[in-house]
Amino acid sequence: MVIVPVTPRGLESSVPQDRATPAPNLPPVHVRLSVGDAIVPVHYEIGAQEVAYAEPQPRLRALFATRSDHTLQIAAGRDLTVQQVAAVIGQGRQAGAGAIVLQGLQP
Repeated sequence: MVIVPVTPRGLESSVPQDRATPAPNLPPVHVRLSVGDAIVPVHYEIGAQEVAYAEPQPRLRALFATRSDHTLQIAAGRDLTVQQVAAVIGQGRQAGAGAIVLQGLQP
């Protein structure tokens, strides 16, 4: 039996490095709902920007993709139906919202 020295070799790996700059602390996404008209039953406002009736979910998905906090705040008028508010909650969940906070609109 012959013993041959072998150089020890480890596995190739990389250790994640800490970020030099912390991720920006962005405020939660805020959606404001108000009653529309016969053609558009609900008006959406995400942040301070008016959003078309068919576009809230793609816009929310784009916002949540850039944030670490997936909190969605929904401010809804008292004259909206439960189904209209629930539809926005469902769209928020599908877009990636974690916690959802409901608020009433201030008159």
